[in-house]
Amino acid sequence: MAATASGEVKSKTTSKHKKGKKIPKPGEEGYKTPTQLRNARKRRAKQKIKDVPYESSETKRETDIPKDPSTQYLSNPKKAPIVRQAKKYFESLHQAFDVHVGPVHGWRTVAKLAVRSDEEGRLVIGLFAPKSHQVICLPKSTVHHPSINETVQVLQNLCRAVPNLRPYNEENGEGHLRHVVLSVERCTDKVQLTLVWNGNPSSSDCREGGDDVLDSLTNLIIKNSEGSKKRRRRGRKGNELSGISLPPTDEKRIRL
Repeated sequence: MAATASGEVKSKTTSKHKKGKKIPKPGEEGYKTPTQLRNARKRRAKQKIKDVPYESSETKRETDIPKDPSTQYLSNPKKAPIVRQAKKYFESLHQAFDVHVGPVHGWRTVAKLAVRSDEEGRLVIGLFAPKSHQVICLPKSTVHHPSINETVQVLQNLCRAVPNLRPYNEENGEGHLRHVVLSVERCTDKVQLTLVWNGNPSSSDCREGGDDVLDSLTNLIIKNSEGSKKRRRRGRKGNELSGISLPPTDEKRIRL
């Protein structure tokens, strides 16, 4: 406390700027390796996603649905980071680099899609949202080839119809189906489908029944394909998988 000339008592402020938190060094208590720090950031990002109130599909507005991350530069593909990096590189060599933009819809003929559970626990197939492992279900992606969109929609319904088939959970290593890879043959529009299976789930019940679940899924796909061929021979188009052939290998690679 300090007294002024007028006799008034004036308090002396002793507040200081808050110093930054000291980062522990190796060997000190609380020290974390770069990998541990990175994993902690991922866990915080996942927790933020879980804390966001979920709205059902009936009440969720179309503007609230996450957009396809592939469409970020769809309006102007020349602004994509890979294009800017290429232009900068050739500028450093004093060479011209012209960019010619082709079709911006339906151009992607190869896609690797994740298989996870949504907020309601249903199996979904789609792309990861930017900077997260939240899967965005994209049944009508504008950048995917139409054959990929059709195959994903049918495959997702078939997976949900297989008893005991569980999507992969990367937090505990549980689940069966991790990813699906789809490649389109341009001349025929047929799709080659690869199922990326979890070969070493953490729980014994999931590990012991995994082969039976995989056989059930592939048999259902083949049965669906055979029904599609009959309908196409009769002149009717169906929303089914077609043109399947299984090679004699352990890998479940299916040609559609």
